[in-house]
Amino acid sequence: MVSTANKFKKVLVIDDEFIDTYIIKHLMQAQNFADEYILIDSSLDAYDYISEEMNGDTKFPEIIILDLNMPLYNGFELLEKIDAQVKMHKVNTKVYILSSSDFIEDITRAKSFQSVAGYIVKPLTEEKLNGIG
Repeated sequence: MVSTANKFKKVLVIDDEFIDTYIIKHLMQAQNFADEYILIDSSLDAYDYISEEMNGDTKFPEIIILDLNMPLYNGFELLEKIDAQVKMHKVNTKVYILSSSDFIEDITRAKSFQSVAGYIVKPLTEEKLNGIG
């Protein structure tokens, strides 16, 4: 019997590429990945969300999918902010980097952050999505 229950309650996707965000959302919906999706397409909006929403009483996302290459704040700057919030609030939020970069330097640097649980090279596929968790 196949379960129709969603895997997670809340997922945050931060990616400035509209087509990538569109694909990620539809792939997740098809897989019953989460009850709630928060899609942010601007690093400035993501920084504000992390600073304000994740500092308040709202439930933290269980999973954050983060692109590294964005204008204004890059993914590493956002990771620093996410790591600080996760440590301060002692939550179990897992960050998965979803990037077109397959440079070992980026992968090594990303995995040095406490909250990073994995690094996925774009594009996101059903198989890669099933590995999140």
